[in-house]
Amino acid sequence: MKKLISLICVVSACFVTQLMAGSNSEIKAVVFDFGGVIAYVDYSPLEEYLMNFLNLSKDELSQTVKKMLIFVENGGEEKLFWENYCILNDKQSVDSWFDQYLKTFKKVFVKIQGTEDIVKELKKNGYQTAMLSDVTKSQAKIVRELGYYSPFNPILLSCEIGIKKPDPKVFKLLLVQLNLPASAVIFVDDRSQNVEAAKKEGIDGIQFVTPEQLQKELMNRRILYEDTHAKNLCKDWMIGGKIHFEEQGFADYIGTVEINDLTRKTIKDYFDVQIDSCAHNAKALLKKENNQIILTHYEERSKPGIGEEIHATLLYTSKRVEDAHHTLRDIYGHLREVDATLPQDNAPTVKQVADAYQKIIQPDWRFQIADVEFINGKSKGGMIVQCIIAKLRLDGKDEILNNEGRPISGNFLHLTLANIDSSMTFESDKLQFVVSDLNDKLSGKMVKIGNKKGCADLEFGVSGSSERIRPQ
Repeated sequence: MKKLISLICVVSACFVTQLMAGSNSEIKAVVFDFGGVIAYVDYSPLEEYLMNFLNLSKDELSQTVKKMLIFVENGGEEKLFWENYCILNDKQSVDSWFDQYLKTFKKVFVKIQGTEDIVKELKKNGYQTAMLSDVTKSQAKIVRELGYYSPFNPILLSCEIGIKKPDPKVFKLLLVQLNLPASAVIFVDDRSQNVEAAKKEGIDGIQFVTPEQLQKELMNRRILYEDTHAKNLCKDWMIGGKIHFEEQGFADYIGTVEINDLTRKTIKDYFDVQIDSCAHNAKALLKKENNQIILTHYEERSKPGIGEEIHATLLYTSKRVEDAHHTLRDIYGHLREVDATLPQDNAPTVKQVADAYQKIIQPDWRFQIADVEFINGKSKGGMIVQCIIAKLRLDGKDEILNNEGRPISGNFLHLTLANIDSSMTFESDKLQFVVSDLNDKLSGKMVKIGNKKGCADLEFGVSGSSERIRPQ
């Protein structure tokens, strides 16, 4: 197979060059990665099944899975690995549990609804949608059975073509399969090294962060249209809000710069970090690339390349958990009890919301850090959430209340100290040590809302828009 692929790539090089010579800039196809773009992968059901059935601790399972992945990457079959493992470790025969293992595997894939909507819109507008994914044979079989590959053609899977991203041959083969020049293709992937590899081959690349960010990127390229985007933005009053805190600490409170510094130092106590490029007051991002552990910063969705400041989310643009209050619509009636100038029968503007909160929240307010936790779960949209957070309390509450005792903010106010990339999935034990140490260092400390010329440092904007209202 590998010899065949090499031959195809050599032959295709001339073919692609000829295509590019006479190409135009009109986009014909959008190519998607699978994991982290079309669906997130939540391994917790599978981990629980294997730990219970094989009587393994989480650390033992982590080490075993790492060996299995190496075995599969070198061309081995997943079932054969587990068969040998069971024989060598005196476990139950693989035949007695592997079918249930595969059934459980089907539960690990969590659809990203927003991306699915974008794919449908692209197809509706006449664009070809293709798939380019690194995946094992057993995983590909399950993904295909679940119907995830149905909207895409062609579908190039590493287990079938014998090469993986970011190998340049992958993208040459992709262009051959599409029968298109590089200038007519957009490639979407959640990993920066794959996007950069595509760009080197002349393909326009977009690093996926969220469906909203992808939608905006495609709008900027005139692939999706303004009216569709505007309609989506208006849905559910998608105005978000943030509380920013003082960067520098004082005698009775800690600043976000010191919080960032403590977070990064504590992570380095447990991980061999080769690169640390995290901005001084930003949410950290811990990830692994090319066998290196990297500390960088989580980027602003509306400002790619800029580290997102450590903050508390005042209002979310969509619900995180059912039966909870997170969005402007959830708490709007309570907000109008404080500011009756807000419109009653229609959604307010961003400025109206910003003005209302400036009447309520004062720049001298202090929140206490209650404790530090590791969050490993899912958002309503299917996104796998792995992060280290510091829970906040204002007068003992995890939300802001009006004078009637009713919430005017989302509940579960917190600071996100670090986001954990999916490449660090099997490092949860070390992460728990990081969390425990940070809890000892931060629990009980106070943070103070930023003061911008007598105004509370609050930021408001519409989801997907780079325009923000924030005191200067």
